[in-house]
Amino acid sequence: MASVKDGWHKVLGHDVYVEDGGVTHGKRVTEDGQTLAIYPYRREEIGGDQAFWLTTGVSLSTLRRGLQTGLYSLA
Repeated sequence: MASVKDGWHKVLGHDVYVEDGGVTHGKRVTEDGQTLAIYPYRREEIGGDQAFWLTTGVSLSTLRRGLQTGLYSLA
C-alpha cells in the first residue's frame, strides 16, 4: 500500500489533514466565510442506539470508504 503524504487532502469534497498516515482533523468553510475545525467520528450501534465516537488517526482510504457507507462522519 502506498503511503499518503502528510498535509491537506480532499475526501469526497471534505478537506482533511493527514499526519503520520492518519487523518487528524479537517476544515469546513461556512457560508459566511468562517473556517471551522471538523473531526472524524465513527458510528456504532450500542444496544439498539447509535453513538458516534471521535476517531483520529484513521487512514485516508478507510475514511473515504466510511463516508461513502455512512460508518464515518465529519463534524
